[in-house]
Amino acid sequence: AVVATWYHRLNQDRAVKLSSNRLASVLDRAVATGRKLMAFVQDVYWLRKWIKKSIDFLDKLGIGIEDESGNPCTVQPEDGLQQLRLWRQEEKREKLTELEQIELNWINLKTECIARGYRPPAPPPGFDVSVVQTVWSQLETAETRCERRIKQSLDRLAQEKYLKAKFRKKVEFHTYWLLECDQLIDVATRSDTLGIRTGSRVLRKTNCISTRLLHHQKCLFLTSCRKNAAMAVDAETHHMQKMHLLKRLQPRDQALRQIEKRWSAVQAKFTRRQTMLSQRCATLDLLMEVISSTEELDKIWEAVAKGQVDRNVLAIWESRVDVASEKVSKLLLNVDSFTHTGSDEAVGRVFARFWAANLTLRAAIVLYKGFYSKKEQLSLLSGRLCRSLATLKDQCKYVYELSQSLEIAQNQLFVAGRVDTIRVVESKFKQLAKDMECQAVECNLPECLSDIDDPKVEIQPLVRREKCEISPTPVKRCQSLVVLPSPMPDLLDFCSLRKKRMLITENFHQYFEFTDGLKPNFFRILKQNLNETLVREKTDLVWKREAFAIEFFKLQAELAKQREIIRVFLAASAVQVEVNEVAEWIRQIKTFFASIPIPDLLTTLLKFADFSTEPWWRDLLTSNTLFTQSVQLQSRIRRKIWILRRIDELKTTLKALEEEFASNSEATMDELDPLQSVVTHQLTCSKDLVIESTGCTHELVDQIQEALRTEMLMLQQELDDILQTTTERRRQLLLENENLHAIQICVDLHAWIIRSQKYLSGMESPFLCGLDLKSATTEAVPSLLPTSKEPFLAVIEKEIHLHTQESLPVIQHLENAINQSDVEATWNGLLEHVYDAWNDLILSAKMKRLSVDTAEKLHQVQSEVASTRQWVRNKKELLLSTAETKNSMGEMIRMECRMAGWETDLNALRDQVSHVFAETSSLRVALDELSSASDTDSEKSGDLRQANAALESWVLELQADWGQFEGLLEEYQKRLEASLAFQGMLQDLEATNLMLVTKQNTIAALEPPTSIAETDDQLNVFKSIASELDASKEKLEELLRHGNELILSQEEAVANAVKEKLHGLSHGWSDLEILCKHHIGNLLHQRDIQVSL
Repeated sequence: AVVATWYHRLNQDRAVKLSSNRLASVLDRAVATGRKLMAFVQDVYWLRKWIKKSIDFLDKLGIGIEDESGNPCTVQPEDGLQQLRLWRQEEKREKLTELEQIELNWINLKTECIARGYRPPAPPPGFDVSVVQTVWSQLETAETRCERRIKQSLDRLAQEKYLKAKFRKKVEFHTYWLLECDQLIDVATRSDTLGIRTGSRVLRKTNCISTRLLHHQKCLFLTSCRKNAAMAVDAETHHMQKMHLLKRLQPRDQALRQIEKRWSAVQAKFTRRQTMLSQRCATLDLLMEVISSTEELDKIWEAVAKGQVDRNVLAIWESRVDVASEKVSKLLLNVDSFTHTGSDEAVGRVFARFWAANLTLRAAIVLYKGFYSKKEQLSLLSGRLCRSLATLKDQCKYVYELSQSLEIAQNQLFVAGRVDTIRVVESKFKQLAKDMECQAVECNLPECLSDIDDPKVEIQPLVRREKCEISPTPVKRCQSLVVLPSPMPDLLDFCSLRKKRMLITENFHQYFEFTDGLKPNFFRILKQNLNETLVREKTDLVWKREAFAIEFFKLQAELAKQREIIRVFLAASAVQVEVNEVAEWIRQIKTFFASIPIPDLLTTLLKFADFSTEPWWRDLLTSNTLFTQSVQLQSRIRRKIWILRRIDELKTTLKALEEEFASNSEATMDELDPLQSVVTHQLTCSKDLVIESTGCTHELVDQIQEALRTEMLMLQQELDDILQTTTERRRQLLLENENLHAIQICVDLHAWIIRSQKYLSGMESPFLCGLDLKSATTEAVPSLLPTSKEPFLAVIEKEIHLHTQESLPVIQHLENAINQSDVEATWNGLLEHVYDAWNDLILSAKMKRLSVDTAEKLHQVQSEVASTRQWVRNKKELLLSTAETKNSMGEMIRMECRMAGWETDLNALRDQVSHVFAETSSLRVALDELSSASDTDSEKSGDLRQANAALESWVLELQADWGQFEGLLEEYQKRLEASLAFQGMLQDLEATNLMLVTKQNTIAALEPPTSIAETDDQLNVFKSIASELDASKEKLEELLRHGNELILSQEEAVANAVKEKLHGLSHGWSDLEILCKHHIGNLLHQRDIQVSL
């Protein structure tokens, strides 16, 4: 900034500030100020780096002491406090002194600049004194925060120590309480076990277990159960309160886990005692439920034994027995748990008594229920048979009436309206057959009544079942197992589940006893009486069923014959109707083909042409002849496609009709054969009638099927002929349609060619659109073509490419078709005219494109030549300005700035000139081609000659400017070499002068020695400086000689300044050398004196 300010003032007032000494002093001050500023920035940088490192250290120390996540601390508070004190003594005091020194250096630098009249220097962003003070305050804040965390950690450790002692004392008291609870539960459990054994012994000794005894024992155990629950709740409440208090003191202590384990053991003992008492209460409840159910069943058995059984009361008794059985069965599921309570003998006795009453009563109910069910079924079946016999008589009369109407309809089958009559009769027969099937199903004898035929067969199984059920010995579930002796619960613990269940059940069956008052032959006499009543009712039912079967099969045979006749006639009438429709359609198509022949399109179009006008095909463009012919052809083609599809449909229909009639006939015979076998087996008297009707149906089916087959074969042949004719006519129509399409394309293409040629001929020459052909300048040049011309030319070229791929092949196909027709000479004129117009359009479009491209390229070349010439002129002016005399340092600096990047610009300029010359050569070739093609058009030829002349003039002007620039460039290269040598000499001069200043500063920084060691050190310093000066003496002499030679060719002001610099360097060198020798002598003398002393 100081150097730039000085240069600015130097350019403003040249007369005042021309001295090189002034420049040197300003530069020295600027360099000294910059060095001091850099030293200040360096000190600030190291101080800020230390502050950042210290802040990180303090933050890590505070975080390690106070861990917020709950993990153990990485640093103890005492160690953290010791590290903080050590950091304050060793680092902070030293850096505080450095901060004061930095502030003092900044104040001195700022004061020095103000005293000399310069603007104070500004440090880089982030290195100001205020920023350093702010960062230091952040360090003190981090120190305070870390110290506060250490104090808080020390307080927290003291509090934790106090809480741990208090926690241990409470844990000890709670452990003693748990032990007392454990002992109390053990005493209560032993007392409960003794009470259970006493109650079981009382139940085993009692012959008849009463409800009052069971209720008394249940009350005792319920009282114990409630007391145990209250004790468990009180203990849990006390434990939860203590645990809540302990967890608040030490939530993660291992002693809490030991307490929880002991509490779990105590709680498990409470639960086991509660479970044992609940099981005993449940056992007593089970016994009370079974005894009450047994008493209810005994009351029902008293009524059954007296014979007071009604159908309505029987259902109520059965439901009550089922409810009691289900209830006791559910209680039996928990019998395994009851055996472990010591009450297995009492439970077995109660269950055996219940099942004895239950099985006896259930057997009697089953017998009465089966009797009433069969009796009801027999009465219902008898009523249905009576109603069905009456219905069959009415149906026979109805069938006779329908057969009479069917005979009338058979004589006039194909008369209109008779088919509907047959269908109505068929629907009535179907409904009648459905009614008969329902009647036959209802009158069948159920399977459950088929075993009542013989009373002897009925009595024997009942007697066997009675002997099995009423056995004097107890029933056993498994003969391979032996009844376990008491006590059984001790052995059941080592058995599998299935074996355990079987053993328990058999142990219960030891006490099985039948109901009192049950005689051995009670069930046998009861079953024999009920069965005799059922046999008498079934005999009457069998006679009614035989009479119904005879009438039913007679009516079924008549229905089968009438239905088959109806089916055959309906199938024949449906087929005949379809065949008549197909024949009528074939006749219409033949008439259509005979009345409308295939047209000759080429000859037909000539009929609409007017050969008096030239050309004759012009009328095809103005009239609708082509469109009309095209619509007619498309209509006829679609009609042929429809005919082909219709033929396929009719063939499929005829084939389906024939197959359907054949399948219906076969189905009729297949259905009639099994019916004949069934009726023959049931009724021998109707055999001749069935055989006769079946034979008539076969003959009728064969006759109709043969007639339809013959007629369908004729229709198939006629359809094949129509198919061949239609295919041929469709092919001919497609050929004519292709020819019509080709003529349409030919006419459209010719019209498009005429329009395109007209527009191309109307386009102006691109060389007449405002192009300045006189000179190549850098001014703006108007566009070559209007905006609507160039897109139209591109569109024409795309359409030409499209017509080449699509339209020309179609026209060639039309040409082949015309050559094979009789009107070849007439249509060839149209094709030749279209081909000629097409070739002319291709040539015109090609030349127009070449003209547009050449004009655009000429415009580009004009712009490039103008910009290149301007570029060359600018470089010429720059080279000329370098040769001028510079009267000030500011002009020299501006010149150097303009010459920046000179080599790159020069290479780019050479490439641009070569590119322009190559473009002009290719443009000359294009202009010559256009000139040869436009010799007939004088106006276009003049424009092309003018463009060619302008191009030549642009090339000559560019060549002249480029030649002058190359001459100036050679002169500049010579001056540049001299300038570079002068600059190198100045750099060496500055380096040597800097070395001398460094040596002088080193000597000035030395203080007078006070000891021999310091004297030796200074002596070595002066000797090294002297040796360096002697070594570089030749280089100094060469620099002085070369500098004196170079300043001869420079300006006077520059030469004087450089000469003064060289002179000052020579004197400075000599003075420094003399000073070194003087100091070396003095130091040697002083050392000798110190040694002698």
